[in-house]
Amino acid sequence: MFNYFKKPSTIILSILLGLNCSAGFAQNPFANDTAVTVDGSSSDDSQGSSTNVVTEYKENKNINNEYPIEGTINCRYGQNCRTSPWGDIIAILPPGTKVVVTGKEGDWYTIEYNGRKCYLHYSLVDTPLTPAYDGYHPYAYADINFNYQKDQVKKTTTKKESSNNNNNNSNNSNKKIDTTKDINGPEVPECLMKGLEAAKKSVWNKTNDKCLQFAGTLAEEAGAPVSKKGAGSQPQIAWSNTKDTSLRGQRIDCLKEAALSGKLLPGMLIHVKHHYNEDPDYARSNDGHHWFVYMGLVDGEPMFVDNIKENKLRDTETQARTFKTSKYGDRYITAIYDPFASQR
Repeated sequence: MFNYFKKPSTIILSILLGLNCSAGFAQNPFANDTAVTVDGSSSDDSQGSSTNVVTEYKENKNINNEYPIEGTINCRYGQNCRTSPWGDIIAILPPGTKVVVTGKEGDWYTIEYNGRKCYLHYSLVDTPLTPAYDGYHPYAYADINFNYQKDQVKKTTTKKESSNNNNNNSNNSNKKIDTTKDINGPEVPECLMKGLEAAKKSVWNKTNDKCLQFAGTLAEEAGAPVSKKGAGSQPQIAWSNTKDTSLRGQRIDCLKEAALSGKLLPGMLIHVKHHYNEDPDYARSNDGHHWFVYMGLVDGEPMFVDNIKENKLRDTETQARTFKTSKYGDRYITAIYDPFASQR
């Protein structure tokens, strides 16, 4: 086993798998994972090193944080290795690839790749201390992270309770929605409910492929400033100066966390698509796009609305489930637009 607690500057990573990674990886990439060691060699006994990582971390009283530490890429096809947060992609690491995480900056783990500092989004990297937030495969260190096992029981219980609550309150149109006059919420602003009613009567509510126009019209009818009447039907133009890509590449599930932390505010428009990292917004015929609106909290639960499903407010889980059944596959966040930025 290599020393995870050397200074980060002394760690040299060498990725042994090819860099031309695509959707054509093995059916079970975790079955043939590759350990990346400090000397660049592949270790057959790397599986047994994970327990030592956690033990050494817990027993070393002089360590201020957990880095450096082993990590395992946990994604469906391949994770982008970037020069900076959302920077240029210099490599694509397959699922199961083991790396040495040297630190964490915001939502990004840092590693050393080919002699330079590089970034991996934390949502797709397992470590012995923390599972990938958005991992596609089972947690790589579940057998040694006992806190994780306990957390999973809590998560399962919470999920069941949430599911029961959703079933009991599935018809949001019959559910009392607390409103506020404040556009920042946290409850649903009155103006957004008025905007929703107006958008439901518009021409954009007749077919599902007018989601962009519906979302923009809702915001305009709710009082978001526009250059001229009807301009809100093209939100990517009307409010282009408010485009925020800080959540780009994450699945819609993470919007709940963003809403509860205050990063997502009522009235913001969310754009998701399958090929999330490609601009302009509509670049491919085989891309699955969708636009919808964050409305605010109902009984502490973030709610969203669009021009499908009878225009009912839906929680994050229900909204996410809509996209996962799409013929395009999972859709990811590409950008957030804020029509009410000048009123915040």
